Amino acid sequence: MNQIVAWLGTVVVCAIGVAGPALGATEPTPSYQPLVAAFHVHSTVSTGSLTLDELAERAERMGIDALILSENFVLRYEYGVLPLRGVFRRSVSLPSVVQHGIGRFLKEIEETQARHPRVLMVPGVEVGPHYYWTGSLLDRNLT
Repeated sequence: MNQIVAWLGTVVVCAIGVAGPALGATEPTPSYQPLVAAFHVHSTVSTGSLTLDELAERAERMGIDALILSENFVLRYEYGVLPLRGVFRRSVSLPSVVQHGIGRFLKEIEETQARHPRVLMVPGVEVGPHYYWTGSLLDRNLT
């Protein structure tokens, strides 16, 4: 239930430019069609709980015109114990686009879009920086 509330909290209204003639104009002038869009949406490709089809179906039921996907590109954490970081280490990998396959991800979006033409599906990934800690907690110089 909390995920649904969070997902609904990201719904915003946006506009897309489309060419159309203005009243009395001979040249087409841009006009805009407001769309209701949900931004920063995750599916089961990464850390979401709904498939792409389930997201599209839910968007159709809720009157959402566009889904702006923001799947995790890579989501991996690694922890080590000093001074034996190479020996005592734990790695945690969560579902991501790289793990799923980039080509497969884009193909699934294309197929889902074909099955749900009323919902614009915009592929996107969320990228976090690679970083590591240096120094020591004991020496109070951890950076």
